[in-house]
Amino acid sequence: MKENDVSMFIGVGEWALKHKTWLARAAGILAERIGCDIVTFPGHHGSFMDMPEKWASVLRDVLNREQK
Repeated sequence: MKENDVSMFIGVGEWALKHKTWLARAAGILAERIGCDIVTFPGHHGSFMDMPEKWASVLRDVLNREQK
C-alpha cells in the first residue's frame, strides 16, 4: 500500500475518536504506517446511513482535495 501511486486516506468517525475505540486506534496506526492522512467523519462507524448529508460533505471535500 505504501509503495503504490494512489492517494489514500483513512476515515474514522468522531464518536470513535471521542471514545478512543479500537477502530480509532487502528486508524491512527494504519495512517502512520502507510503515511496518509486521517479524515474525521461525523458520527459513528455507520453514520453514512443516519447522517448521509454530513458524511457525504466530508467525503466530497476529501475527493475534491485529492483532485487538485
